[in-house]
Amino acid sequence: YRLAFDDILAYAKHEFKLNVRGKDGKTLRETLAVVEEQNGRKPKEAINPAEFPEELGDEWNWFTELDAGRTYGHANANPISEIEMRYYFLNRSIQAQVWQIDLIKKLDRASLNADSK
Repeated sequence: YRLAFDDILAYAKHEFKLNVRGKDGKTLRETLAVVEEQNGRKPKEAINPAEFPEELGDEWNWFTELDAGRTYGHANANPISEIEMRYYFLNRSIQAQVWQIDLIKKLDRASLNADSK
């Protein structure tokens, strides 16, 4: 899974970058979609250079669901806590392994880092 870890982190970092909002309030993804509509072709910045590792699809889905329910402080997103993960897995009868929790934490840090730039 080590190679797949690197792949999903590279994939995620690009996706997170596309979700960052500019000064106009639009995400980079939305801006690039407008460019694609105007030019008739997808800008290279919109294409994720990393291939999604299908073998980590469950972990990616878990992360995106946890991310969607994340809490926010004064102006920033809070990290996904282990307590939130515990109840997420408990409510779904998922027996997450330590490496899966570690991966979610790494994805979370990458997401928070993208938001802070």
